[in-house]
Amino acid sequence: MPIKRMNFGYLLGGLLFLLLSVAIAREVGVTSETRRLFLEPALCLMLLMGIWSHVSEKTW
Repeated sequence: MPIKRMNFGYLLGGLLFLLLSVAIAREVGVTSETRRLFLEPALCLMLLMGIWSHVSEKTW
């Protein structure tokens, strides 16, 4: 399957990974500063993935 057709799948997978990793880190007891250092770049990456998945070559 071409990457362009699976881009929402990548976004979904990234969001699920982010959701689970933050929940697991909180349960394990990772400090809030460490979580913030991981969460900020991850959220920026998710934003870029969302923009990339929304851009398409098709017109409405």
